[in-house]
Amino acid sequence: MNIGSGEECSVQDSTKLGRGGLSSVQYDDQTLRIKYSGPDSSFERFSITSIDPIVGNWIVTLETEEGFIPMAQAVKDLTVKVKHRINSETITVYSD
Repeated sequence: MNIGSGEECSVQDSTKLGRGGLSSVQYDDQTLRIKYSGPDSSFERFSITSIDPIVGNWIVTLETEEGFIPMAQAVKDLTVKVKHRINSETITVYSD
């Protein structure tokens, strides 16, 4: 599943004006709720939630219109924060 301004993205625009500020997306057998600031936001961010547990292996990649951001550049110039919450327990991972 992709989130961003590309044509292949499931969510392309800000979800702010949608019901509850969210967009529902079917991914495999799961209904995911996406909150996305939009590509024109100065701080582009998104969250993925679900009433049911989110299952599967997930890989987060960063892309530009030119393609994937090289890992060395992403680690050097960009901080990525991923929160994974299970049964009210929060695990936060930062890239450094």
